[in-house]
Amino acid sequence: MSKYSISLATSDEAKKFWNLSPNATAFTNPEIMNFFNYNFEWWQTKRGEEVLCMWPVCLESKGKVILPEFSYYFGPIWFKDFYKIPNHSWLALSKNIYEIFIEKFVLKYGVVYAQLPLGLQDIRIFDWWNYHNKKKNRFIIKPKYTAQIKDLDKLSFDQIKSNFRYWRRNELKKIEQNREHIKKSNNYSLEEIVKFYYKITGIEQNKYDLKLERINSFMNLVKNKFGEIICYRDKKSNDIASFMLVLFGKNESNLILSLVDEKWKKIGLSVFSILEAIVVSKKKNLNIFDFNGANSPNRADDKHSYGANHELFFEINYLEKN
Repeated sequence: MSKYSISLATSDEAKKFWNLSPNATAFTNPEIMNFFNYNFEWWQTKRGEEVLCMWPVCLESKGKVILPEFSYYFGPIWFKDFYKIPNHSWLALSKNIYEIFIEKFVLKYGVVYAQLPLGLQDIRIFDWWNYHNKKKNRFIIKPKYTAQIKDLDKLSFDQIKSNFRYWRRNELKKIEQNREHIKKSNNYSLEEIVKFYYKITGIEQNKYDLKLERINSFMNLVKNKFGEIICYRDKKSNDIASFMLVLFGKNESNLILSLVDEKWKKIGLSVFSILEAIVVSKKKNLNIFDFNGANSPNRADDKHSYGANHELFFEINYLEKN
C-alpha cells in the first residue's frame, strides 16, 4: 500500500495550509478566491497523515480547467518546511507527489494547467512525463517572467525613487508641475472603470465579455481590505486619468490593474501613481511589490524602468488527448 494519498480538501483546510506555506500568494488565498465566480477544487497529497502539498484547480462554468483571469502563480503550494528537504531527497519526493497530482488530474479533468509559484523552478517531473512514450503527449512548459521590487522594508522613499530610470525621475518632476490639474478620487463606478480599461488596452468589448464581473470581484476585494485602489481624475473634465488596483498577499503587493490615460501618461501620472502604489505597499509592511508579468518587450522594459528585478516562473500545460 502506498504511503502517499490524494484527496479533496475543504476551504478551511486549504486556508490553514496556505497560512503556513512559503509558496502561498494572494492568488491562492482561499478567502480571496471566494470573491470570484469560479468553481475551485483544492487537492491535497499526504504522506501518512501529513499534508505535503496542496494544488487548487479552477473550473469555469462548463467544467473546463482554466487559470483565473488577472491571476498569477496559480498552482501547487508546499508545506511549511519543504525547503529544508535535503537535495538527495527532493527529487524522489517531488516525483512521487507531482505524479500523484498528474494522474488524478488527467483522470478527472483530462488536463493539467497551472503556473508554479516563484521559487518552484524544478520542473523536471513535468518534463519527464511520458518521456519514453512517443505516442502520448508531453507537457508544454513555458518560462514566464515577472518584475519585482524587493526589500521595501530596507528602502527609504528616496532610495525607491533613486532606483527609477532617469527619465522616470524626470517624469516625476513633470507631474509635480501639473499636480494642480488632477485630483484624487474615491468615487468611481464599475462601469466607468471597465470602460476606461477597454479604452486604455485597446481591446474591443463585446456583450459576452466577463471583464466587468472579474474587475468587480477585485473591487469588492479592495472594499474588504484585501487591496487598495489609487485613482486620479482630470479636474477640468472630471474624467478618470489613472486607475491602479493592488492586491495584498502575505508578503507581497500585486499590481492587478495599471491604467493611465495617454495624455496624462506623457506628463508623468503613470510613474506618480506607481510610486504611490509602492509606498502604500511599504506602509502595509509588504516587502515585495510585484508588477505581475514582464513578458512583452514594451511592458517588460516599462516595469523594469522602476528598478524592478526580473523573476522567473513556469507555466505548465498538459492535454491527455489532442
